[in-house]
Amino acid sequence: MLSSCVTIHNKQVLSVDIIQNKEKVSTIHTQGIYLAEQGNEYLPMVLFDNGYFHMNFTYQENPAHQNSQYLQKLKSDSLFFPKDKKYGIWGWGIWWIEGDSILMEHYVNRVGDYDINRYRGIMTSDTSFKLMYRLGERANVDTLEFSYFATDFKPDSSNYIQMNIEEFGKK
Repeated sequence: MLSSCVTIHNKQVLSVDIIQNKEKVSTIHTQGIYLAEQGNEYLPMVLFDNGYFHMNFTYQENPAHQNSQYLQKLKSDSLFFPKDKKYGIWGWGIWWIEGDSILMEHYVNRVGDYDINRYRGIMTSDTSFKLMYRLGERANVDTLEFSYFATDFKPDSSNYIQMNIEEFGKK
C-alpha cells in the first residue's frame, strides 16, 4: 500500500475567524464563475457565499462557454477532487470583502506540499474585481481582471478546510 506524506503549512495563520465571524452579506455575485484572461489562457475562480473559494488551473478553452469541459465538470461537481473532497486542499481558500477591497488566502501546491498565497484586489463593480496575483515568491506580480459569468447551478462548497476547521486559524 502506498501512502503519501503531504504537509499543509501555515494552518494556524489562515484567517478562518474572519469568514466565521463575518455577517454573510456579500456585495459581489456568487452564483457563477469569475474568469480572468492570462495571456492565451483563462483562469476561472468560484466564489461561494460562505467565504470559501476555489481557483486552481488555467485553461486554454474559455471556461465560460456552455460546452466547455470546465463547466461540465463544475456542473457535475467532479472538478473538486471527486473521490474524497476532504483530502483536496489544493486550490481551496477563503475570501472576504473589506470596503472596496477583496482579500483572499489560497492553498497552492509547492513541490508536493501546500502553503498559502495571499491576494488583494479592488472591487470595480458587483460583477468584477482586479486582483494582484502572484503565484510564488519569485513570480512576477500580475493584476488580473476577473469578470463574472452567471450559471444556473452551483457546486457543493464542501472542502478540506471546512471539514477540518478546528485545525485552522488562531488558537
